[in-house]
Amino acid sequence: MPTLPTGTNILTSIDIRSLTAADQAAWHTLWQQYLDFYHTGLPENVSRHTWQRLLNHPQMHGWGAFDVSGSLLGFAHAVQHPNTWHIGECLYLEDLFVQPEARRHGIARRLIETAYVHAAAAGCNRVYWVTDSDNHTAQTLYRQLARQSDVVLFRHDLP
Repeated sequence: MPTLPTGTNILTSIDIRSLTAADQAAWHTLWQQYLDFYHTGLPENVSRHTWQRLLNHPQMHGWGAFDVSGSLLGFAHAVQHPNTWHIGECLYLEDLFVQPEARRHGIARRLIETAYVHAAAAGCNRVYWVTDSDNHTAQTLYRQLARQSDVVLFRHDLP
């Protein structure tokens, strides 16, 4: 469970901020948990490259949710990009993860809302994301924050 003084509201005690170089070790631990959740793995060089992009790429953004002791409880990664349906850019919320012990306290909601604030400030016309069709718990929250589209995702991975 997140570190909080007795009687403290977790939602008001969470600090959402951009990830910094000092957060790398904590992020890497949660990143591995996220990959495990999706029953996948990545070569370590890909994870290192992802981390560097989150810190340095102008169109990639990473936010963390930190408890009062400074422990990382969750993260959101987003990619801002142009689109053919609007003059402005849009924001793809590519990764969202909250460690299991910290779930159901509004942290994922706060991370999504942080993406909304960033997108609005950047002049984006929408924020969008995908999730697994059997991720029903997350979908309950997502339906409160966004409209579910009828789009079906097709994907072809290249070597």
